[in-house]
Order: sequence, then C-alpha cells, then structure tokens
Amino acid sequence: MHEQAGTARPGGAGDRIILAPFDLDAEGAVLSDLLLNPADLDRVAGWLLPEYFYSDANRRVLEALLGLRSAQRAIDVVTVATWLKDRRWLDQVGGTPYLFLLTDATPAVAHVEEHALIVQEKWRQRHAHHLFEQLAVEARQPMPLEAVGPFLERAEREVGRLVGLAHVLAEKKAAE
Repeated sequence: MHEQAGTARPGGAGDRIILAPFDLDAEGAVLSDLLLNPADLDRVAGWLLPEYFYSDANRRVLEALLGLRSAQRAIDVVTVATWLKDRRWLDQVGGTPYLFLLTDATPAVAHVEEHALIVQEKWRQRHAHHLFEQLAVEARQPMPLEAVGPFLERAEREVGRLVGLAHVLAEKKAAE
C-alpha cells in the first residue's frame, strides 16, 4: 500500500521526516473507476474535489475528468489525454502511459465512493495537520489578552470546517 503517515530519517539524531497522510492506491482506484465508468462521476462529483488528491498527477487527471463532464464530452483515455495535452499537463501526469496504467489497475471499481472517501479523509487529515501546525506557531507568539479570544474563535471555526466536511458527507451517503 502507498499510504504514508511518516517515516524516520536514518542516521539522524532523532530527526524525523513527517510525510503527510495519503493513499495512492485509493487515488488510483478512484481514477481507474472513473476512466472505465464515466457515469460514476455523478456519484462523487458533488463532494470529491481535485485538491483532495495528494498526487499532482492524479489531481490533474480528476480535473480533466470533471472538465470533460462539465463540457458534456465523452470520457475515455484519449479524450482525457487530449484535455491534458491542450493545457500542457499531459507530460506532467506521466503521459498516456500513466492513463493506460490507471485503466489497467482495476482492483474494485464497484467501490468508487468508498475509495473516494479514503481520498477525502486523507486530505482532511493532511489539512488538519497543516492547520494545527499553523495554529501552534501562532499560539506560541506573544499576543495581547484581548487577542486570545478571537484567536481561539478562529481556530474553532477552522477546525469546525474540517469536522463539518465529515457531517456533510455522512448526510449525502445516508440520503442515497
């Protein structure tokens, strides 16, 4: 599995490289399904965003899929490749070989929503990590007493947005 939460740097005196959480297998499974079954875009397009993908290449492929869907164009490897090529992104994603590789990797295409949920949850975890680091840096800075309340309120709003995403998704899944 390509999921990473962090690794230690060998030879460092306690140094750790913390990698953001991601799951390239889930990203690939989502894209594989969407390339092979474009109608499945309707099942995830309302809540799965390109920014949720850790891999830049995978993010671009989803952007292509959503762009073609929005333009009501056919979706297959050729049209996705053309869409990417027109934007000079095809080489950045690994070219048509990468797109064909995605279509060959069909582990469980029936579970696109479950795999998309994994992608979204890993993004939420990465976003939370970044947010908490940013808040910790800010909290360590001197601030006047009257600024503490607004700082904490802003922190609560930001965290609430992350929690809110889970509730919105749960409601959408329950409605289906």
